[in-house]
Amino acid sequence: MPLDLTGITNHHEYYSQHYLLALFEGDLQELLARWDAAAAEHPDSESHRPPPLQLRGLAASYFRLLNRLPRLRDSAARLTEQQAWLSELLLAVGYSFM
Repeated sequence: MPLDLTGITNHHEYYSQHYLLALFEGDLQELLARWDAAAAEHPDSESHRPPPLQLRGLAASYFRLLNRLPRLRDSAARLTEQQAWLSELLLAVGYSFM
């Protein structure tokens, strides 16, 4: 199955079209296989879902946050809400929030 490149823009032709069409998917196969293996080993664990699925799962909470922020008058409360969501985002892409 060919790789879906939706959302990937080749800005100023940084990569050649040949690379994106013929080689990019091969370069990602090992990483995608590791994500699939981790998800298969831990089917009930949110932390082992592939990052694209984790990011997709954050969409609803992101829009709830955007809706809630204008109503928060206290800057500390706004910061706390933003930090909570950003920590989820960073975890989804493999980083920790300090």
